[in-house]
Amino acid sequence: MRAGRGGLSVFTAGTRVSQWIDVEPADDLRKEIAYLLRRARTRPLAPALLALGFALSVIAWRASSPPRHESTVVLAATEGTLDLATAPRQIRALRSHVESALLSDARLTDVMVRHDLYATERQRGASLALSTFRDDLDVRVWRNYFLEARDAADDPGRSTRLSITWRAADPELALAVTQELAHLIIDAEEEGRADDAARALSGLTEALAARQVELARAGADFARAQTALDEQASPAHAIALASRRTALTRAQEDLAAVARHRNALALRLRLEQRRMGLRFEIVDEGRLDTARWSRPVELGLLGAIALAFALPLAALTLAAFDARVHRQEDLRRLGFVALGQLPPAR
Repeated sequence: MRAGRGGLSVFTAGTRVSQWIDVEPADDLRKEIAYLLRRARTRPLAPALLALGFALSVIAWRASSPPRHESTVVLAATEGTLDLATAPRQIRALRSHVESALLSDARLTDVMVRHDLYATERQRGASLALSTFRDDLDVRVWRNYFLEARDAADDPGRSTRLSITWRAADPELALAVTQELAHLIIDAEEEGRADDAARALSGLTEALAARQVELARAGADFARAQTALDEQASPAHAIALASRRTALTRAQEDLAAVARHRNALALRLRLEQRRMGLRFEIVDEGRLDTARWSRPVELGLLGAIALAFALPLAALTLAAFDARVHRQEDLRRLGFVALGQLPPAR
C-alpha cells in the first residue's frame, strides 16, 4: 500500500488487501461528497491543473470561432375579410411554403450574389452555399389563429405571426439581409397570389368562351328541331325537340356556373392587386445585435465559468479513483484498525 504526503497510519487488524472504494459508506450523498473533497485537498495541484486545462480548451475553442450575430424581423400574415374563398394556408403548410416557395433557391441565390455571401461555399458549389445559407436561416410561425374555423364571410379575418432570423459575423449585415429577406417574402407572396389568380381567371375566361360556343350550338340545334316539328308534326320530331330543349337548358346552366366562378376570380384578382387578400406586413423591423462585452471580457468570463464548473468535478473524479491511503479515515473505510502513525513520506 502506497503512502500519501499527509502521513500514513499503520494497521495490523486484518490481512485482506482491499481498495478504499470497495466498501461504500452508508452515509448520505452529502457526506460522501465532503469525504471526497477532503481527499482531494491532499493533492490540490492535480485537479487544479486538470480544470485549468479544460478552461483553456474552452477559451481556445471560443476564440477560434468567429462571433455570430443574429437579427430577427417579425411579420404578420393577415387574412382579408372579403375573401373567404381564398383563405390562407394552415400553419402546417405556411412555414414550408415560406421556406420553399417564397424563399426559393433562385431568390436566395440572388441575395447571396448581391451581398457577396458565402463566397467560399459558392466556389465549391451552389448547393453547398444554399445549404449553408438555409442553416443560418430560421423561420418560425406562432400565434396562429388560422387553426380556428371561419365559416361565414362576415367572420373576422384570421392572422398569424411569422419571424425570420439570419445569423452573420457582421451585425449590420445580419440586419440588412434579414430585412431584405422579409421584404422578399412580402413581394413574393403578393406576386404569387396575384399570378395564381390571373392564371385561374385566364383559364376560366377560355372555359367561358367554350361554354358560349356550346350554348350557341345547343340553341341552333333547338331551333332546327322546332322548325322540323312545325313543318311536320310527329312523335319523333317532338322527342327530338324535347331532347334539344334539355341540352339547351344544361348549356345555359353550365354557362351561368362558369360565369359566376369567373366573376369570383375576377374579384379575387382585384383584391390581390389592392392587397386586400392574404397579406404579409412587417411589424418589427429588427435591430442591431451588438455584443454586451468586448471579446477579451467575454473570453475571460467564459473561462471563469468553465473553471468554476470543472474544478469540483475534477477534484471529485480524482479523489474517487485515488487508491492511496492518506488519513486514518481511509483505513476505517477499508475496515482496518489503526495502531499508530508514521511520519509523512518524503
